[in-house]
Amino acid sequence: MLKKIWLSSMSIVAVTMLAEGSFIMTKGEPLKKVTTVLKQSQTNNESTSSGTSASTSNSTSKSTSNVVSNLGKLIYSIDFNKYSTGMYTNTMCKEDFFAYKGENLHYRNHDGSWMLDCKRGPGNSTSIISDGNEKVLRVKYEANSIHATGSSGFIAEAALPKNDRPKEDINNPQTVTLTYYVKFEKGFDWVISGKLPGLAGGNLPSGGVHSKHGFSARYSWYVLDKKNSLVSYLYVHDVPGKYGLEPTLSVSNPNTDIMNRNKNNIFEFQDNKWYKLQQSLKSNTPYKANGTEKIWIDGILVGDFKNIKFIADGMHGKYAIDRFVFSTFHGGGDMRWAPSKEEYSRFKDIKIYVK
Repeated sequence: MLKKIWLSSMSIVAVTMLAEGSFIMTKGEPLKKVTTVLKQSQTNNESTSSGTSASTSNSTSKSTSNVVSNLGKLIYSIDFNKYSTGMYTNTMCKEDFFAYKGENLHYRNHDGSWMLDCKRGPGNSTSIISDGNEKVLRVKYEANSIHATGSSGFIAEAALPKNDRPKEDINNPQTVTLTYYVKFEKGFDWVISGKLPGLAGGNLPSGGVHSKHGFSARYSWYVLDKKNSLVSYLYVHDVPGKYGLEPTLSVSNPNTDIMNRNKNNIFEFQDNKWYKLQQSLKSNTPYKANGTEKIWIDGILVGDFKNIKFIADGMHGKYAIDRFVFSTFHGGGDMRWAPSKEEYSRFKDIKIYVK
């Protein structure tokens, strides 16, 4: 059953990237309605569920205001079962990734221009396909291509629902949790590294450009010691280096230090297998580096990072954990990072909770 949510005061927005970290902004047309299908939240602990989700064919639709799990209140969900197989178009993308009319999302190109659009992928590199008895999003990565180009990779952004974002209790921040499933198709070439979706706030620093007006907390797949590993990918404050930090994720003892690139017992992807990624962020309090990021893969805690400053000094109340960034592509700053043949990944069952 479809739950139709009328949003007459909203406008369509999305994000495109010219090169990693390069954004521009334009205003979209008014959004008349958004149709979403929300799966009934399971009563068991989602952080310990297996890597393959159950079929959604018998799930019950619920509004986000009524769906609660041990992870908190479900405030955002994309279930690709609502679509027929075929291209994942720009129109479909705008139903899934949106922001509110008049809301400044801070996205900027390096030249200061602004952008909100859903153009880097839909209709060119994205499609809805069947996987077992589910519908999933399939993303194409073109041969000899890096970044999201419109025909390779995919980038889009959604503001978290305004009424359900983390409350502005800066001394007792709420936790925001993102969960989704990802599969790399058989024979996938990870090359060196590439990006995967995550949470963010403010102007989404990336591409070697830092800003006190925001942070980003995505993932990167990364080939380390010939292992196709996963790392956290953090643009946060008061840390050294031009690019984002890439702490490794350990399957034995979870890594706790965002500066740690220890390669012992790191997680390793296999192709043609679904993995459930779960990321929980809790903001820092003013002028302190006491934010946290926890990461689970298929219910196993692999990262338990502490002492993070997501919100810069003097910036509390200016931005928070307020958006979801779907960002996937190979790269990397040059063609060494590009795959030599066409590659594909799959995504499904995206959910965000606040607790």
